[in-house]
Amino acid sequence: MAELLSLQKEIQVLKREYVHAHRQAEETRKEENDAAVVIQSWFRGCKVRSYISHLLEKAIIIQRIWRGFRARAHFRQMVKTAYFIMKMNFYEAMAVK
Repeated sequence: MAELLSLQKEIQVLKREYVHAHRQAEETRKEENDAAVVIQSWFRGCKVRSYISHLLEKAIIIQRIWRGFRARAHFRQMVKTAYFIMKMNFYEAMAVK
């Protein structure tokens, strides 16, 4: 009988320990989950900032190429206009004589 009471007390102690361990595991799981969320958020933020920086660099390259193209086209037009004016001035100068 004493052995049965002893076993029942041990069972009660084991139940309490199990419940305590289970609660502790739940609290730890929540802390770990929150920490994982913070780490994942930081990592995703780093990836997005890196991608935005990459896009910005590529946009600058595209702008540089486009502006160079437009400037060269404008310069070609200015040269054609200047050549035409020089040609017309020469023609006018020769036609008067």
